[in-house]
Amino acid sequence: LARAHYHLGAYTEALELTGRVLEDKPRWLTALTIQLAALWRLGEEDEARDIAATIIEGHRNFSVSRWSNGSPYRRAADLAALMDPLRFAGLPE
Repeated sequence: LARAHYHLGAYTEALELTGRVLEDKPRWLTALTIQLAALWRLGEEDEARDIAATIIEGHRNFSVSRWSNGSPYRRAADLAALMDPLRFAGLPE
């Protein structure tokens, strides 16, 4: 649901949903990446970078390219809309 809100441009709603998920599952990578991307889109770049550091710390083998390869997108533009903020926030390619 958070991913759907994100792609509809409802970034605040995506943040609310990911926040609730991360209370119970703080390392859930899907929620973390959506949260980071929503923060970036809202102009909260420093907070997005903090989430990037959390991802790197908890998922040492994370890379944007590996994450994008496993993501369920058919359209390249939809995939880029989520992956670009991850790159901009400093996650490794």
